[in-house]
Amino acid sequence: MLPSVASAIDGPWTDEENDLIVADYFALVPDDISSPRMRR
Repeated sequence: MLPSVASAIDGPWTDEENDLIVADYFALVPDDISSPRMRR
């Protein structure tokens, strides 16, 4: 089983997992801000 799946099943996320998630989020923010808005 993958470590991330195992930890999600076994208990709360570790500090390392949280750090990686936050880093990924902030890495995506500039792309989101610079992309054109979608019209619906």
